[in-house]
This record gives sequence, structure tokens and C-alpha cells, in this order.
Amino acid sequence: MLIRSITTSDVESIFTIMKSNMQPYYAARGEEWNKDSIRRYFLGMNSAVVEHEGEICAFTFYECSPESIHIHTFQVAPVRQNGILGGKLFRWYLALAKQHGYSELSCCVYDSNPALIMYLKMGFEELGRDNGTVRLSLPVNKARHGDR
Repeated sequence: MLIRSITTSDVESIFTIMKSNMQPYYAARGEEWNKDSIRRYFLGMNSAVVEHEGEICAFTFYECSPESIHIHTFQVAPVRQNGILGGKLFRWYLALAKQHGYSELSCCVYDSNPALIMYLKMGFEELGRDNGTVRLSLPVNKARHGDR
């Protein structure tokens, strides 16, 4: 498996995965899936994709501040969920944070998303909830499963 930056040729695949994973949450909230708006929002951010044998299996978009990395989206292809890819990408984030001296990882997740349990098991702490979204934070030095 290879983790690399997203390229132009990856765009269709990654947004197909994102739509498959996220559209049900948008629908449950009565929000419209606006393909163009979503692409514009994410494509200016830092990114990484997990590729295996030429297939995109997972990807992420994130932003860095002086102290932390905020994960805007962390997506695993539906057929690859509940395997090792989430952990692999999480360890990549920890290595990135340590390499550049960031002290925290943060993210938000819908409270109905099963991924919330994954984040909590990895050591993220809940900071609060707002309109069905959970804000999470993980001090890099307190991460679980990070050095395996």
C-alpha cells in the first residue's frame, strides 16, 4: 500500500467514495449533496490517498495550523471499511504531526457515524456537540495505536 498526494486523475474516484459514504448523512440532515460545492471546498486543501494495486482505497483532506492538523474528511472506500486502512492512515497522520512538530490532531464527525467509535478508541476526546456534529481532539503525545 502506498500513501501519496491526491492527483488530478484521482478526483473522480475520491469523490465517488465520498458521495457513497457521506450522502446518507446529508440526506438524514435534509441537506443537498452539491457535487461542485463539495469539490471546490476540499480541492484546495492538503490531501493524501491510500492506493493499493492501482486502486484508491482511502483518502483524506486536512489543514495545518501552527499547532495542529485538522482532519476535514477521512474516507475509506465502503468495500474496504472495518479493515486496516483507517489505522494505517491514522498512523500516517501521527507521523506527519510528529515530523512537523504539531501537538494535536482534530476533526469533527457526525454523531450517527460509526467512525465516532473508531476515533474514541484511538484516543480522541470529545470537545462538544453542535447540531449533530461531534468535535474531537487528540494530543499527539496521547495517541493510542500510534506506534504500532
